[in-house]
Amino acid sequence: MRVRPQTRGLVLSATFVLYNVLVGLCALRHQPWFDEAQSWLLARDLSFGQLVFHQMRYEGSPALWPALLMLLQRLGLAYHALNLVSALIGVIGIGLFLWLSPLPLPFKALFPFCYFPLFQFSVIARSYVLYLPLLCVIAYLFPRRVNRPAVYWLLLGLLANVSLHGALVAGVLFCEWIWTVGREGKRKPVFWTFLGATVVLYGLLFLQLRFPPDLLSQFTPVSLTTRVLRMCQQIREASFGGIGGNANKAIGLLCALAVMAISARWFHRAGTFWLFGGLMTPLLLLALVRATYWHAGVIFLVWIFTLWISYAKVQIFGKPLSVAIAAVFAVQIAFGVESVHFQLTHVFSGSKAAAAYLKQTGTQNLFAVAPESFAVQPYFDRNLFAIQESGRKAAFYPWTTALDHDRLTGLGTQKPDRIVFRYGNPASEDTLTQLRARGYCEERRFPGSIWWKNAVLEPDTFVILSPCKWR
Repeated sequence: MRVRPQTRGLVLSATFVLYNVLVGLCALRHQPWFDEAQSWLLARDLSFGQLVFHQMRYEGSPALWPALLMLLQRLGLAYHALNLVSALIGVIGIGLFLWLSPLPLPFKALFPFCYFPLFQFSVIARSYVLYLPLLCVIAYLFPRRVNRPAVYWLLLGLLANVSLHGALVAGVLFCEWIWTVGREGKRKPVFWTFLGATVVLYGLLFLQLRFPPDLLSQFTPVSLTTRVLRMCQQIREASFGGIGGNANKAIGLLCALAVMAISARWFHRAGTFWLFGGLMTPLLLLALVRATYWHAGVIFLVWIFTLWISYAKVQIFGKPLSVAIAAVFAVQIAFGVESVHFQLTHVFSGSKAAAAYLKQTGTQNLFAVAPESFAVQPYFDRNLFAIQESGRKAAFYPWTTALDHDRLTGLGTQKPDRIVFRYGNPASEDTLTQLRARGYCEERRFPGSIWWKNAVLEPDTFVILSPCKWR
């Protein structure tokens, strides 16, 4: 059914305004947690060369996001505006999607309120917020990628520097594009030029991401069964997944696989099956090695990206795929609404309140337990834990074996006045027990909760401890 241009414009404008309001309110309310704080501190305390060619090896991610924050900081951006910048990038991405995407109007109007674009990849200030605007422009230029090689290559280069997942997705698109250009004999100079530029780009990425010998490893050995279940979790979380019991997880996985099968059949008809398979395969293989909940958002956006470029060719979905997309969007919108409600009514991280308390009561001779305790650092202009770290001036967490804050090494000899401890998982209670045994009692507690779709994923509570009075 055709929609009048005036009606179409009104629906898109109303969608855009509502999205702006919801994301803006959440960004104003949000308290950044450790991952957001870490990028800010990297940008603040390092030179560009140190960031790109040294520290990003420890982060396991390219430097585009902290480099962007570095530029914004030089222009005067303050930490309290971090999530507004993230929200603005999310708004730009949604604007591009609404006015450039060829998808049917109902899907265009519903997509902005799905969980990932509405909350996880907009309100949360991490590199993943860059995915949507970049993928939108890449999808828009995809039919003209052979005729616009410089712009297309630049966009893929930026995508490759968002995260390791972006490097994999961009790598597949690079291969597809270079192969497409190479088939045209008249464009051989373009082929060799951009093939060489791509090799150089990924060589630089390798320099950024190579593992250093003193990396504080966060990996634990797991069985093949666990790895496969982790990959299944990524498939489920990209569409129907949420926090729940085993039955819900099983049903969610079956529904997600059904959507993938229906989509794959339609992609085959649209001539994009192999591209979709090429994009999904490295992401799922990476999940066998390392995967967190939010990585599934990349799979969700890759699915949307393939729907976009496919629909631009065939201009029709068909009933099975339309029902599948509607089902995914319905679940994702429910998660998005729950996330907005939680953000507006609860504390996401206790780090901000803990930092305010430390400013009031003093910051002398502090001791940090757990790397995530460094989320208080951006609220100060120095490293609060420099004494513990032999005078290290930079305030970010370095992820080196020399500074393992999960252990209590040095606590007995230093005898700090107070301890900052981020309480975030079941093992945290054991750590508190050890601290009490060493003569430290809880002084103040600042609750926080990291939210994921439909439930609290883990606490982000900050506990300040000081020597017990009875000691």
